Amino acid sequence: MPLIESDLIVGVDDLGHDVKFFGATSGRYLLWDESDDALEGTDDVRIKLGASSDLQIVHSSASYIHNTTNTDLYFKQSGVDKDIIFLADDGSGSETAYLTLDGSAGYSVASKQIRFNDSVSALFGSSEDMGIYHNGTNSYIENATGNLEIINGQNDGDIIFKSDDGSGGTETYFFLNGSGNTDGNPRTKFPDNSRLMFGAGDDMDIFHNGTNSFIRNNSTSGDLIIQQSGADKDIIFNCDDGSGGETTYFKLDGSIATHDGSATTALYTNWPDLSRISLGSDNDMLMYHDGSQTVYQNKTGNFYITQAADDLDIIFQCDDGSGGTTPYIQLDGSDLSTKILTQKLIISNLPTSNPGVDGQV
Repeated sequence: MPLIESDLIVGVDDLGHDVKFFGATSGRYLLWDESDDALEGTDDVRIKLGASSDLQIVHSSASYIHNTTNTDLYFKQSGVDKDIIFLADDGSGSETAYLTLDGSAGYSVASKQIRFNDSVSALFGSSEDMGIYHNGTNSYIENATGNLEIINGQNDGDIIFKSDDGSGGTETYFFLNGSGNTDGNPRTKFPDNSRLMFGAGDDMDIFHNGTNSFIRNNSTSGDLIIQQSGADKDIIFNCDDGSGGETTYFKLDGSIATHDGSATTALYTNWPDLSRISLGSDNDMLMYHDGSQTVYQNKTGNFYITQAADDLDIIFQCDDGSGGTTPYIQLDGSDLSTKILTQKLIISNLPTSNPGVDGQV
């Protein structure tokens, strides 16, 4: 390039000179330092770019890149697969990357903790649809759009919910047991003695204590109601069948309950064949149907059938020979008598040797 009058050359290639430009303020100057190959400015000397000094770079007690006009400030890396890396002291006198805009991976990498102060949210979504923040007292995950899904994609991994254990540590209250899902049936697992509590005053709880399982109503005023609202559906009580399987012991049979349009007319609690109603600590009395016969069986002490209503009877009814029923014997509580209501009384092995003796038939 030819030299023209306006060119100013100081020194020659590979052998230069220091050049210092002084400002109007004492101690302010710009220096081309030949030995450092650097253009240096003293504290508070500003580099200003733009017709109105729109962008300024200055060091005083701190360093600033200052955009002074109402425009955006861009940091741009045009190198293919190259990054923008923000470095700072690592706390021990060295430098480390805190934040990397990774051009080769296509995402940002935070290599150090990012702290959000109280009530400052980390916001996600184009419309700030979800936020995570701590307000100085409590922590929140808030979703404003769509569903909020918590997903663990790790094979056989769990989602574990922990909280204070009452003594300054933490323990698992429940977890979504991905490692235990071996048959395609999801499991939410509650450890021993972890309670599902219901009601403002912990009025009801469900738990397993390591040995037994409990559904417990703790309210002193409320009832414990087990309700089936499905039309024509049952409440079924199953237990061990004696060989390692399960069978129905009894059920509340909603499918055969009857209603006349204004009131319920019949409700059925059904005990299947061989299922026994057992009374007494040692199964002292049994009521059951064996598939053919109905049996009332007492194994200890006397067997009492008592009618306690004043002046009312105990009536034994049976088939009347034509498909209906008729009374056979009546214990008449109104006149203290036993009445045989059939035309015939048959007593096997009736003694006839002395029918004249009082008290004998």
